[in-house]
Amino acid sequence: MKRWRIGFAAGILALGTAVSATAQGIGGAADTTASYFSPGPGALARLDLSPWLELRLRHDAVADRPGGPDFDRQRATLRAGLSWERPSRPLRIEAGLRASLGSDHNRETWSSFDNETADTVEVDRLGVRVTSSGPASRGHPARLSFGKLRLPVPLTELLWDDDLRPVGIAVDSRLGGAGTEGFFVSGGAFQRSRLTSEDVRFYVAQIGGVGGNPATRGHEERVSYLGVGHRDQLLTRGLVRQNAVPANAFQVFDVQLAGHAHVGRWRVTARLDGALNTATGSDRRAYRTRLAVGGAGAPAGVEAGWIHQRIERDALSGAFNSDDWWFHGRARGNALFVQAGLGRAVSARIVGFRERRDDVSTATRRIVTELRWHVGD
Repeated sequence: MKRWRIGFAAGILALGTAVSATAQGIGGAADTTASYFSPGPGALARLDLSPWLELRLRHDAVADRPGGPDFDRQRATLRAGLSWERPSRPLRIEAGLRASLGSDHNRETWSSFDNETADTVEVDRLGVRVTSSGPASRGHPARLSFGKLRLPVPLTELLWDDDLRPVGIAVDSRLGGAGTEGFFVSGGAFQRSRLTSEDVRFYVAQIGGVGGNPATRGHEERVSYLGVGHRDQLLTRGLVRQNAVPANAFQVFDVQLAGHAHVGRWRVTARLDGALNTATGSDRRAYRTRLAVGGAGAPAGVEAGWIHQRIERDALSGAFNSDDWWFHGRARGNALFVQAGLGRAVSARIVGFRERRDDVSTATRRIVTELRWHVGD
């Protein structure tokens, strides 16, 4: 059965390659700026349609996890969809599916740690975005988004897993400035991932600013709030994770500070992310640091870096943050990563984690290897 699943995953890769090539032919010739579906003479472009496709093949090995044996697993995940957007109209509509297949099963004992199920076909995106226009926007339009979509508020792995697709409504707007400088606000109300009403709810707001030049040096500051509602669903859906049971309230304030500078073609970035849950009086702090060198402008797009993370037990809700880290809370750890571009649309990365839950003395080790094919969107 395991070999059959891995073979099927390889079939998905072959299918993704064929679909990708077909989509590029439909949408017009691709260029070297990663705009793989720029408007052109193709049939989809004439209908103002833009396809996207992302295929991810992943190997995950976990050792020394508390209370269980070591294991490894493989996953293949395909995301694909279409967006409709006419340049003369302030409207974008998008719809897409996600299909995953794993060498493990959804009922495995560790599956409650994952934000995505191993074997599924489901709606990935189904949403609408409306953008303001006219002189009142002063070149910085406001946007209203609703449906099942990517979270429009930029948060780090400490609070949010970018693989999740919440359901709700959001607004975001730039407040002014010129070029890459200016202030912005964003926020919204969401359910974690389900289209039905039986799901954990959360509310998020953010204000921040960016300055400098992406090609030389710059800085970024963000202050965010994340509150959690309908908390009974945390227990019902098995999403309490390392938080206390029953789940405490979460009124989390988060501050992100970041800066970057260039040394030739190499970009050096540093980020500090700190969170405080004001709804509880103990075990309420978390922080994350990230140092990296390289990126899109470096040779072969190579980037390498180090991340350190510490999350006290009720600093934030484990229902939302990244599952690349084995523990969602009540833990501390480090990660080393290297990633590189293997072509205009293909990238690979390897990440090694060493993290320890607060109530055990042995560190859990994890290695994630991932190959990704991403075109469009």
